[in-house]
Parts: sequence; C-alpha cells; structure tokens
Amino acid sequence: MLALYFRDQGYTVNEVGVGGNDGGVDLVIIDRRGEKTAVQAKCYADHNLVPVMTVRELVGAKRNHDCILSLLVTTSDLTAPAKKEAEQFKVDYWHGALVEQKLKAWGKWQPSKKRRPVEKSKTAAKSEIMKARQEVAAGSSIVTCKCGAPMVRRKNKQGAEFWGCSNFPRCRNTRAI
Repeated sequence: MLALYFRDQGYTVNEVGVGGNDGGVDLVIIDRRGEKTAVQAKCYADHNLVPVMTVRELVGAKRNHDCILSLLVTTSDLTAPAKKEAEQFKVDYWHGALVEQKLKAWGKWQPSKKRRPVEKSKTAAKSEIMKARQEVAAGSSIVTCKCGAPMVRRKNKQGAEFWGCSNFPRCRNTRAI
C-alpha cells in the first residue's frame, strides 16, 4: 500500500524488501530531484512500540542503498529511546495516527472499522441463565445480581471462583463467594 501511495505522490518506488529479508529497508523512493529515501514499514499493534534497534538498522541500511534520507513508517509509535535515536540520526518517522491521516487524505484507502470485543453468543448466554435456574431448582441458594438476574459461579484468570451476573456482558456486577 505504501508503494502505491508514494507512486501517486510522484515518487519512483523500488520495492527492495520483497520476500521478507529486507535488511532494514522495504522501499527506496526517489523524488523528482533524484534524492533517495530508504523507507522501513512496521505494522505493530498499538501497545507494541518500535524499538531502538529498528531505527539503528534503518540508519545502517540506508547507506547500503545509497539513500540520503530515511523514513520509518509504523502503525503504532516508537519507544522513547527510539525517538531519541531517530532525532539524533535524522530519521523521519510517521506514527500510526499520522499514517492514517495521510492515507485518508490520499483518498484511495478507508480505515477498517475497529473491532469490538467479541460478545458471547446468545445461545451461550442463555445456557448460563438456564444453568443458574437449574441450580435454583435443585435447591441451592440463589444469589441475585443488582439487576435482578441470577448470578453464576465463574473463575478468574488465577482460578479463584466468584459470582458473576448471568447477563454478562450487559451487566458486569460480581460478588465474592
């Protein structure tokens, strides 16, 4: 996508990172004056930041491709040491929000809708409610949520049990057992 973007911006684009072994450069873009820029793209989740090593690799790799400038494009952001290194070695970088802004302005790309957390299926929710009702029918003491729905036994990540509302995720009330 970046190759298409830069071509539409008037650059000549050489895709050098095809095949995975890019040596720190994915694209070499050449502007109308003939200046070469080494471009490295990193697609990371928001919570994963680009480390300083990536900046160092790009600085070394730009020399291998006879580039004057370097650009690091990422869907997330850089760590503080990576930003400092980028500033020191004059590596320009585009973080996730800037990339999205540039691609939107380009007009040939639309961001996909953010994925929402997966909710339980209606059948799974109904089965939990049925299970809670069966426990009540079997004579066990009923624990009721603030919303009025029966509560069911659940386990947290550590394996400890607690009462959780059977209307989860609409109701997130819990109680200790």
